Amino acid sequence: MRRSILLTALLLVLASMTILQACKKKSSPAAPAPAPTATPTPDCGHYGYDTIGALSGLSTNYLQANPWTVSFGPVTVTRLFVYTGGAGEIRAAVYSDSSGPASVLTQSASVSATGAGWQTLDVPDTVLAAGTYWLGVEQKNGSGNILRYDNSGTTRFYAGSLAWGALPDIPSGANATGSISAYIELCPKWPCYNGSPYGYATVGGLSGLAANFLQANPFTVSSGPVTAFKLAVYTGGAGEIRAAIYSDSSGPATVLAQSAPVSATGTGWQTLDIPETPLANGTYWIGIEQNGSADILHYDNSGTARFYAGALAWGPLMNNPSGSSSSGSLSTYVETCP
Repeated sequence: MRRSILLTALLLVLASMTILQACKKKSSPAAPAPAPTATPTPDCGHYGYDTIGALSGLSTNYLQANPWTVSFGPVTVTRLFVYTGGAGEIRAAVYSDSSGPASVLTQSASVSATGAGWQTLDVPDTVLAAGTYWLGVEQKNGSGNILRYDNSGTTRFYAGSLAWGALPDIPSGANATGSISAYIELCPKWPCYNGSPYGYATVGGLSGLAANFLQANPFTVSSGPVTAFKLAVYTGGAGEIRAAIYSDSSGPATVLAQSAPVSATGTGWQTLDIPETPLANGTYWIGIEQNGSADILHYDNSGTARFYAGALAWGPLMNNPSGSSSSGSLSTYVETCP
């Protein structure tokens, strides 16, 4: 009898343990599936004429080209796009400028368009500095009038008759007008400044600002958020500079991002990298200091508020500088991207 009771108790314990294990398995959440890895896509844009032109009739085996300008480089050409109104073969190239297409900087292979639509023409990645360039397109003889364009005031260069093959350097031709339905893909996206950079991207005619003083101008972000990633400062000679973006409190307040010191070797626009810094809509200040190198900063007299504070020790720019107000537009701007 006692043995029977013990056996029954043991069976009850084993049953309880089995039920408990089953409950644990049921209530334990399944291991989460690994999150998919995001594939970054380049923040690219394009420049050219991205409208389907209403006109055709451009001669085959002729180079047709339009100029375009990179105002703030460098940018990288990645692909070309050409609209065709039907089937046929095309090729395209980016040229340097010498009052017309000059040297081929990059060009596509021949592409067979199967019908109407935008055709993609891959080219080797090619870095372009600020300047003027030409986008040239050729349609093969026998392809018909598949290129499209609109009459406009834009200069159109044409040269022919060309042998079908790699597009040549320094083609000999003439000018007409018209915008060819073709554009260039550029990375980073161009323009990358909501239409214009924030600041004063003009070489000022004046100098004479004191060294080791903070000089600052305000700017306003009205279509944010944007991300500031670089500052540009024009110098009229050699010397050391540093720059920062400040928040606003009726003048420069807190440093939001600043560059390391940069040694300008001469006249020109100097690039000052800063950590990527998001800016919401609002007012900010660009502040610059030149170290013991008077007269290398440039500016123009204008109605723009100019704050100055000094004399500063050379080193990281400080929060809430104490100074005075004047006027003048410093030759400096902030590069931003959406």
